[in-house]
Amino acid sequence: MTTLKDILDSVAQDDRLDQDVLLLGGTTRHHVEFLSEFGVNEISVNPYGVHYVDLGDVKLNFRSFPGPFEPDYFTSIGPRVAKSLVVHFLDAFEALRAAQTEEIIFQRVTRQLKPWIDEFPEAQRVAVVFDVAKVDYNVKSVPQIEFLQQLVRLIMMNYNGSTVYHQRGQTRSNFRSLLLDSPDIRIEDFDAIFVPYGTDSIGKIRIINDKFECEQNLEKWNRWQSPPSLSESETSHPVQKTANLRQKYQDFLKGIFTAV
Repeated sequence: MTTLKDILDSVAQDDRLDQDVLLLGGTTRHHVEFLSEFGVNEISVNPYGVHYVDLGDVKLNFRSFPGPFEPDYFTSIGPRVAKSLVVHFLDAFEALRAAQTEEIIFQRVTRQLKPWIDEFPEAQRVAVVFDVAKVDYNVKSVPQIEFLQQLVRLIMMNYNGSTVYHQRGQTRSNFRSLLLDSPDIRIEDFDAIFVPYGTDSIGKIRIINDKFECEQNLEKWNRWQSPPSLSESETSHPVQKTANLRQKYQDFLKGIFTAV
């Protein structure tokens, strides 16, 4: 599989690449927080939410698609996936909130991630995990936080993806390193996780908790069925679908201006 780094390495220094980055899922607040790490403080009004960032070595074109996967998004995302880095936003606080069992956490994480991944299984991807620090860190929550980390890393490893925990003041550096360098895995704290593609393994995942059942959880993930994909009836009215998508983005913008 060709990675984004492979593409970047093939581009001459004086011919920098304009690279699409698709930001999928999460809430409006997650998109605002993530983009603000890259200096995006003003949102340009356009139908698909494109935000341009120049990192020096590469120009990035961020496109935001918040909320759960919906068929309306497909016509905009689908044609871009092959040449884009796909970034999945995962709300850890929501996944762990009042969770009594690992099964509840599994279902919440799967509902957030799998519908997107099922639609675009071949994408080069990163899971960005938000709000772990909001979880009350205590004897009861530690096993749940560990399970969440192990599960997300397992899912991303299965798709040759990366896992990055969002940290203010650090996310831009981590992301740039992920794109342009060959970084090593870094686990500094329960909310400071950086696992680039190609660096993880089942053995490393089990170091956190050797009782974590990698094979069983992966099998259960593969069995989980996403909601039905696009049907013929859903694709037969492209004008209406585009109008719906435009309205979604207008609603997204309203949320951003409220959150900033």
